[in-house]
Amino acid sequence: MAVIVATDNDFNNVLNSNQNVVVKYYADWCGSCRLFAPKFKRMSDEEVFANVASWM
Repeated sequence: MAVIVATDNDFNNVLNSNQNVVVKYYADWCGSCRLFAPKFKRMSDEEVFANVASWM
């Protein structure tokens, strides 16, 4: 499943709309966040994670 880029206002909706959710907190100023973001997006495209909503 594709990564859902959402705001704090969407958080409860995403949790309630999906059985499995992985939440990655992200900050534009955070170097580690920026390095991990592409890997997180690639993982979310893998078939094994097809039924997991990824929220960033």
